[in-house]
Amino acid sequence: MKERLLIAAERDIALHSLPGSRIQRVVKDAGSANISAIRYHYGDMSRLQDAVFFYRYKAINRYADIIMQRWSAEVRDQMRVQHYVFAIFAPRCLIIYHTLPAAFYCACAEQLEILKPDRINDQDRHPWFAPLRNCFAGLFKQMSDQLGGDRALERLQLVAPLTAGMLTQQERELREAFEDSQFTRADAAQSLTSFICEVVESLTASLLREHYQPIDTDFATAFHDMTAIPPEWFIDSD
Repeated sequence: MKERLLIAAERDIALHSLPGSRIQRVVKDAGSANISAIRYHYGDMSRLQDAVFFYRYKAINRYADIIMQRWSAEVRDQMRVQHYVFAIFAPRCLIIYHTLPAAFYCACAEQLEILKPDRINDQDRHPWFAPLRNCFAGLFKQMSDQLGGDRALERLQLVAPLTAGMLTQQERELREAFEDSQFTRADAAQSLTSFICEVVESLTASLLREHYQPIDTDFATAFHDMTAIPPEWFIDSD
């Protein structure tokens, strides 16, 4: 029941916004007839919403850590902006993949502003945030070396809403595609692979602009390899 409440809350926030989320709807969707289930498992709706924030994030950071280890082995000291963008963006696409056909993480994350870089500063309380923080730090350093710190920060802030919108749209399109009985998980993996490859280059070009240069890293294979690694879901209501 505790996990069903989380998933129901994520879906409700995604569909109705954070202010529009309703405790009665969440409880009903989770398969309970008693709103005291939320008080029993989480204390109140606010703490349930906090738990929704963290629920997918440990898996995202695990994926980011695995990706960064791969880049460290393959490109070592020659990591480029594209590598960091992939390490930040691909884990979210993997969450979409593993939660299909009922994928509502990105729409919920957009409502909670989870996709903003400043929402990952809770490393003291949750040390498993470190991989994603390191990805953002690496990206910011790469950009600062080319653009200067102020311009790098300005462009990251401008691109963040675009990132959220692209992820949410892709998630919605795949949910709708699964309404066709002939659409398979293999089709979803192929669609997400194409999506992430296009996004890595387009976001990098948006961030660097006149300093942008393409690279020949095989991002498609890297993402395909990651789809075989199952996420480690967890519940955090502290």
